[in-house]
Amino acid sequence: MDAVVGSLQQHVDLRVQALQSTVETLVTNFAATQHLYFQQVQLQQQALLELQKSASRAALSILAASSASPSTAPVDSTAPLLQPPEASRALALLSGPSANARERGGDSEEVPAGFEQDRTISSCVDLWREYKEGIGGAPSVEDMDKKWNARWRRLDKDRVHYKRRMIIINRIKAVIASEKVSAERAVFLVERARLALSTPRSLDKLSKMLRDETFEVALS
Repeated sequence: MDAVVGSLQQHVDLRVQALQSTVETLVTNFAATQHLYFQQVQLQQQALLELQKSASRAALSILAASSASPSTAPVDSTAPLLQPPEASRALALLSGPSANARERGGDSEEVPAGFEQDRTISSCVDLWREYKEGIGGAPSVEDMDKKWNARWRRLDKDRVHYKRRMIIINRIKAVIASEKVSAERAVFLVERARLALSTPRSLDKLSKMLRDETFEVALS
């Protein structure tokens, strides 16, 4: 029995010694690896520092060369500065009326660009609303006439369209004045006359019919 115990103890001692040797080897290898790692980091830091120094010296050399050899090309102080379209429009508004406006009689404001009557309107109701109130956030035709007279109608097509539509507007005004009725009633009567036309029942056709003195708008 003692022999067996002694044999087991000897075997355990040998295993412990082997494990201790393995641990010592691992510790030694780890220390060596860690040392190599720190050496590599130091080398990289030194290389980066040298690169930064070289870049700084190159930048200083370029700056010194530029200062020593200034451009001999004269700067034209009278050359106009290029400006984006938004800045140009803002300066135009701040600088007052254009030469064309002054030639037309000293107008203090420019006619707003882009305004035109809605060509898609097909009823007297919407036509009257465009004239009195405006449609889609645009100013009314009546306000444009009061402020700009005929100047807001720049193109021939705009003037022709306006003239045709004003025949209808003026007939609505005439019904209001002669029959002492509300604008809503007058618009209804003229719209009813349009709907009574043979096709096409367009505003252009109604305008043409109203130019004919024999065409009457039924008032009852």
